[in-house]
Amino acid sequence: MKLALQHTRETLTKGGLFCIGMKLGDFEGWREKGLSGRRYFKFWDSASLQAVLEEAGFRIIHAYVTPEEDFTVLTTTRCQAS
Repeated sequence: MKLALQHTRETLTKGGLFCIGMKLGDFEGWREKGLSGRRYFKFWDSASLQAVLEEAGFRIIHAYVTPEEDFTVLTTTRCQAS
């Protein structure tokens, strides 16, 4: 995840926005998903995801958790110092 976020941050122009949505929870591993077969999943808690994004050089502009509390959506921008 760190490498993917690093590349994403590097592609953002000044003032560019990055929006990421993730499933909330504490599961990490493989699951069988219908016709698409076996897939790898990692669920997050909001605080951990925000920490990973900030560590990667993003500033959180807006954080949203769905009413069902099963997804979080974060809007970020590249930190000026990064």
